[in-house]
Amino acid sequence: MLIKCAQNIYGELDKQLCTVGAGGSSDANWAAATGAVAIDGLGPVKGGKNHTERECSKVSSVVPRMYLLARMLMECGKGKENIF
Repeated sequence: MLIKCAQNIYGELDKQLCTVGAGGSSDANWAAATGAVAIDGLGPVKGGKNHTERECSKVSSVVPRMYLLARMLMECGKGKENIF
């Protein structure tokens, strides 16, 4: 349900959000190891050379990813009472 929501929101921008299984030790990977659904990688799209001094991001991906994150928070918060 969470992944489909993210894909629909990203689709509003005529963009496709793909899912992949990934290893590693991010918080999302630890959550997924318990069977929980986790979405990771909502930041800018990597431009290559990961984990080197030349690692970079695609600048054109920043605004669409910020939109996706903001909309995901809005969707997840619908119907919830204010906790503050």
